[in-house]
Amino acid sequence: MDGAGAKAVWTARAPLIIRVTSHFAVWLAVLVPVSVVLSKGWLPIGDDAAIAIRSSQTFSFYPPLVGLTSTAGNGLGHYLYDPGPLLFWLLAVPVHLDANHGLLWGAALLMGAAFSLSIEAVWSSKLWIGCAIVSFVAVDLLWLTPEVLENPAWNAFFPLPFFVASIVLAWRVGSGSFTWWPVLVFTASVAAQSHLVFVLPSVLLALTAPMVGLLTSDRPGRSRWFFWGLGVGLVCWIAPLVQNLGSYGNLTGLLKSGSGQTRYGLSFGLHMLARSGSPVPIWLTHRPLSFVALLSTTAPNSPVIGVIVLLLLALTFVFAWRHGNKALEVLSIVCLTCALSLVVAYSIVPLKNGISLYYLIAPLWIVGILIWTVL
Repeated sequence: MDGAGAKAVWTARAPLIIRVTSHFAVWLAVLVPVSVVLSKGWLPIGDDAAIAIRSSQTFSFYPPLVGLTSTAGNGLGHYLYDPGPLLFWLLAVPVHLDANHGLLWGAALLMGAAFSLSIEAVWSSKLWIGCAIVSFVAVDLLWLTPEVLENPAWNAFFPLPFFVASIVLAWRVGSGSFTWWPVLVFTASVAAQSHLVFVLPSVLLALTAPMVGLLTSDRPGRSRWFFWGLGVGLVCWIAPLVQNLGSYGNLTGLLKSGSGQTRYGLSFGLHMLARSGSPVPIWLTHRPLSFVALLSTTAPNSPVIGVIVLLLLALTFVFAWRHGNKALEVLSIVCLTCALSLVVAYSIVPLKNGISLYYLIAPLWIVGILIWTVL
């Protein structure tokens, strides 16, 4: 075979090779650290034990209706919980099959499935290079934030692959593939219910994606996707909505939890975005392991850089729109949605909960990769 023929064969096979390699990479990144942890005699303790107990209660007469205890209730005189029980529901079967270790390997399998879903969603768009970007996210988390994949069941880390899937699916739905919307509603619900920091970006992605799709694409001939999405949303949120009807509604309590408290403010939110989209990529640095280390890591970045990042994303959207690049246009909107919502999410964190920020900044690695992908 001559050089031209070999090149043609490689060009034809490259997309499939990238697809398969991406799946292999994400599953390797997810399963290897969990296997190492299990080999050292891991057992659930602390929050993991609480998650395991609540997961085991899923099939009982008293199933969990809310998530894990949240620090949002600190100092309020009563408990508050993360929005919903999907974390427990998803881990219920593995925990029942293996009471000692099912929590860990079950969470790892669900994480891998979420990453693989993202790869397949990108593959369906024919822009197969995106498969490699998804796998890079998983490998980057393993390399620079290994705690995420070593303890995948923790409610602060479990939502990350589902957040990645929500970003990819929001891009697909916004590009006119409305049949992905019910799946987006599910992944966004898992992320939002598992931890408060994911609520705003995940919910906004799920709600705005079909609106963007209707504005940028032809209206779909059928509306089944819409009713399927509503059905999935109802199933995912029925438990916390029912619980909220009681005298101590958790969702209502979460909405009121920040009233009257001193928050970090908009400047801090832009400060965090600046770190995510700075010229020195956050996704090439290790995650700080303490609150003090977090402050030293983010200190060099001015909030002005955060504003510049938002302006660059807005200009990228205008550029893509004027040149008819639909894929970049929608991806810019998705990225802007994530960036703005994370600015708000970090801005409204009460000062008394600041000690938790060092483990709540993992989404910045994902959004940082997204920003660099767009720009």
